[in-house]
Amino acid sequence: MTVQIDIDDKQWAEARTLAEELKIDYNKVLIKAFRSILRNLRREKLKTMNIAEKEEQHRGSYEKHPVGPDEFYVDEERLIEAWKEL
Repeated sequence: MTVQIDIDDKQWAEARTLAEELKIDYNKVLIKAFRSILRNLRREKLKTMNIAEKEEQHRGSYEKHPVGPDEFYVDEERLIEAWKEL
């Protein structure tokens, strides 16, 4: 998807400079910056959610991606051997 946004000259110059320093395409710099912004916004959203909202979000996640039958299986013999090595 292509999106058009307005960036001031100083920010654009900084993005291009970073791209040159990192030796990557400046579009990738902008994509990384956008992903970082979204990650930070998600964190901010989580901070403002109350417990009921967080529980609902978790419930919905487990409905979309239920726990598999062997997801938490632990081979006890391997676990004992691993603990012996510590």
